[in-house]
Amino acid sequence: MTPLINFALKNLKKSKIRSGLSILAVFLGVLLITTLLVMTDSLVAAVDDSLDLLSGVVVVQQENAVDPNFSLVDVNVINDLELANAPGGALDGMIESMAKEIWYLQRSDTGIFGFIQVIGVLPSAEEQTVGVVSETNLIKGRVITDDDSNATYIGATAAFAMNKDVGDVVEVNNRMIPIVGIFETDSFLDNAMFMPISLVESFSVQFESEEYVSTILLKPTDFSYGDEIKAYVNNILGTNKDNNNDGRPDGYDIEASDFDEIAEQGRQFLDITTEYAFYLGLISIVIGSLSVFNAILMSVMERKKEIAILKATGWSDNEVGLEVFVESVIVAAIGGIGGLLAGTVIAYYFTATSEFLDLTLRPITLVQSYVYAVLLGIFAGLYPAFRAMRIDPVRDLD
Repeated sequence: MTPLINFALKNLKKSKIRSGLSILAVFLGVLLITTLLVMTDSLVAAVDDSLDLLSGVVVVQQENAVDPNFSLVDVNVINDLELANAPGGALDGMIESMAKEIWYLQRSDTGIFGFIQVIGVLPSAEEQTVGVVSETNLIKGRVITDDDSNATYIGATAAFAMNKDVGDVVEVNNRMIPIVGIFETDSFLDNAMFMPISLVESFSVQFESEEYVSTILLKPTDFSYGDEIKAYVNNILGTNKDNNNDGRPDGYDIEASDFDEIAEQGRQFLDITTEYAFYLGLISIVIGSLSVFNAILMSVMERKKEIAILKATGWSDNEVGLEVFVESVIVAAIGGIGGLLAGTVIAYYFTATSEFLDLTLRPITLVQSYVYAVLLGIFAGLYPAFRAMRIDPVRDLD
């Protein structure tokens, strides 16, 4: 096999430009599919890390709202939930604590897609609910409290991206707000800033009346109560139907879900994204393989007399076909290795400069990218090898 490989390498060197272009085509295809798949794996890992922090919390937001930033929830929902949670009520103590939030997107040169997330909370209630604004996640400074009227508690990722520290100020909606603490949760929340809800209410016209919030977070007294709480919100409070025929809805325009469901929806979306990324990269690899096919076939046609001489001097059809086949595999293997390494480096760059992603390398992803490149290189070499085997040493020496 070694003489065949050496011979194949010599033939590839004879047509350096053609061989180089073929390797480049495979390289670009593998680079694309590797970058896309590794980035998607990193997104899935970020979702899973966030789920660990927020698991069990029930989120109430506007029905069909795609994001808390576009959600409006009537604050009277809290009063109805408190009545239901009272002794003898429909929920009867199933809710340990409630917290309302206002989400606000602030333009930023360093934020994801040009924005950074601002979340307005009642600090004491937020601490009871998800534990973000608490001493547990504090790495510097102090947490915000209900006594703060103009202060922010900022995630470590956001602080790093904006080059801010405790004692510095951040500008939000033309207001200078001091940073009193920095927290770290290893989740997407590390790219957010928490502020007193009254402060964030002043940023937006839709919240200044204090009649609406973005979301209401509910912490069950026991994890098993989550489904009952969601059912009550969705089927009783969130009916939004005019059952009395008085022209007014009998329920709120809300829906409840937990972070497990939200994460699962995110995973399903990412699975679809992964599938599309895979097929997009696969198309690129197929195009690269066609380039390999064309290059190897042209090489065979140009070397008909040389191949005929090899057969006349003792090479069998199988040996000739195998040599041509090896050329195709070498091109695919070299392009695949280069694309795999380059794709990983690009994914590393994107995650290193991202404000909420860490590089996640799954061996199966890397193996898939490379194996498909080599397999398509193998298929690209089959027909040229067959053509080489059909060359007649008598006819083609003329």
